[in-house]
Amino acid sequence: MSSEKIQIFLKNKNWWFDDVAGEYLSVLDQMGVERDSEFGEFYLHAEGIPNFVSAHGELLQVCWAALNTRYIEGTRKLKDTLGLPSSFIALDSFEGGSGYFYDRLSKGVYEVELGAKLSAIKNGCLPDWQRFSHFLEFFFEIESK
Repeated sequence: MSSEKIQIFLKNKNWWFDDVAGEYLSVLDQMGVERDSEFGEFYLHAEGIPNFVSAHGELLQVCWAALNTRYIEGTRKLKDTLGLPSSFIALDSFEGGSGYFYDRLSKGVYEVELGAKLSAIKNGCLPDWQRFSHFLEFFFEIESK
């Protein structure tokens, strides 16, 4: 992972595992995500209970959710309803009309909200976080520690 401080944070929370579950590799392949990307590395090694909670919400463990829930079907319907590109991967449940999406093409993260922000995303605005690691630092408030 590009940020050592993220890995240290996750290890201190007991959320980092050196072993990789083979099923998680298959999920990333199915989603079209590079295994060695920041997103891929995070989801291959980090595991909450099963999700990750912070002051900024609840981040899904996407691989776990894909294997154990209707995540794939639900997020496909959500993206279709919102008119988001197929390259977007939901990082949370989009409760309250907002949520985080990873774009596997740009490798950035968008904070999607109904209204003007959604319109801006459809019109090609840049991600709120250019790198997945920057999003994780924000989400877990690692920068301020």
